[in-house]
Amino acid sequence: MLNQTDFYISCDKLSDVSADISPKLTRYLMRNILPQYAKELRKLPLRPFSAYSMHAESGILFRLSTLNDQAIHLTDVLARKNTIELGETCTAYNIQQVSKKNEMHETELFSSLAGKNFNLNIITPAMYRASGIISNAPVIQSYFYSVICRINMFSGIKIDFREFLSAYKSLIINSYSLSSTTYSLCQSCVPAVTGEMNITFSNDNIRSEKIVKTVLAYAIYSGIGSDTSLGMGGFSAEPVQ
Repeated sequence: MLNQTDFYISCDKLSDVSADISPKLTRYLMRNILPQYAKELRKLPLRPFSAYSMHAESGILFRLSTLNDQAIHLTDVLARKNTIELGETCTAYNIQQVSKKNEMHETELFSSLAGKNFNLNIITPAMYRASGIISNAPVIQSYFYSVICRINMFSGIKIDFREFLSAYKSLIINSYSLSSTTYSLCQSCVPAVTGEMNITFSNDNIRSEKIVKTVLAYAIYSGIGSDTSLGMGGFSAEPVQ
């Protein structure tokens, strides 16, 4: 089961609430979950959750998505807190509101994206690794390799990346606007990209449409690219009427 929960977080001094709170919150969660589960997570090549933050009216919206039933433990840990202390200065942050946003079974992924025309948004800076080298090249399909790896690892669905690439070619890309940026990760700035694109599915290839829609719907939970558990690669796919 896929789950997504929003946490609205504020601080007594609002200027102290920054968008780089995601890596701090992830480290906080890893320190506060059950030790045995934390040990299991560290052994995995991919994390069964993603997290990113963005500015909200009264502070920060922190969105935590879990990709299997075990990972919901992270959400439960944070939901039980009213105040948390983060960073070297142990700044106190208040959890004002917890809102369960989405819950979906993997069999519902394709049907969850009804329609033919969609806006795809890279909400927080995204990057991917090619042969261990960080890249923010605007080759959008490359950012979904990690999504497919997570699908194959954490769900009962199996998708071949080469088949996805072939299906991706059937899309009609109507417009796109991408910008290079950087993201603070592990005390260094990495190159990344943000932006949006508008796509249309053609009417003559249902098989390709099912593959791409399944990957896009899953990416809403998993994020795209690398280090999605540390705030990178927040993603949305919105239908256009």
